[in-house]
Amino acid sequence: SLEVSYVHLGQHEPIFGMWVVDSPKAVLALFDEGATEVVLVDYPEYKQISAEIKVRIVDVSVTDKLRDLRQLHLNALVKVSGVVTRRTS
Repeated sequence: SLEVSYVHLGQHEPIFGMWVVDSPKAVLALFDEGATEVVLVDYPEYKQISAEIKVRIVDVSVTDKLRDLRQLHLNALVKVSGVVTRRTS
């Protein structure tokens, strides 16, 4: 996998920073495809090791509390803090 810093992404390409938060599934699929293409150009034999490169976003600066998650967070990239101590069925 290839780690991409959210801070660096936001500094160099702010629109991508917004898109990755609002629609992470679609944007990360494009990032994966692009990263795989770039790696295979320089290292064509890499496809024998792995079929694709997965891009991971790290250093997301905004952290939400686990208790504060709501419907608006669905299908968005969020960073949470908290501990699950009990669950209901």
